[in-house]
Amino acid sequence: MADGEDGYGDPEKVKDTVKKFMQTGAAGINLEDQIHDGKTKISVINENLMAQKIISARETAELEENPDFIINARTDALRSTENRSEGLKIAISRANQYIESGADLVFIAYVETIDDVKVIKQEVNGPISIAAGMPYNIENFSINDLKKQGISRISLPTLLILSSLGAIRKSLKSINEDNMFKTAKNGFQYPVHDLNSL
Repeated sequence: MADGEDGYGDPEKVKDTVKKFMQTGAAGINLEDQIHDGKTKISVINENLMAQKIISARETAELEENPDFIINARTDALRSTENRSEGLKIAISRANQYIESGADLVFIAYVETIDDVKVIKQEVNGPISIAAGMPYNIENFSINDLKKQGISRISLPTLLILSSLGAIRKSLKSINEDNMFKTAKNGFQYPVHDLNSL
């Protein structure tokens, strides 16, 4: 799977995007409805326009004789309004429209609680993708919790990045505290205090 942002344009442009993704050997594409305008508040495009993009993507996969190409439709609608309950309803409505338009599964971004997951699972008429291990939900549910709810795809978009940053901070703190290094056999330099954790 590869991230196709918003398809990089209108429904016609989405056709070219999908073809290029298939040519690179991608097994599928994520298409999202978020508007990238540099503003803090999340905005989403018109749901009918997003549905047309998904239809274009599905038609392209069929025309290119690649019916197994996965279309994962992402909606950011949950954070597009101040009222979280309203945002959840909008996200579920969009998810169902995206499934009807040809998406293989839907990724509802910004799911925070297991109660959100249960409502989504009950009301979305198709496979669901959830991001876990995010700063806003890392202590609220586990991968096993999501499996038990029947979530089809679980992504960990930032967990490894945040873990790496934690290791970098630990190394820099060690360097700052004692200015000591020890040469490892492979030539890399590790702070002394970190050798025991490798």
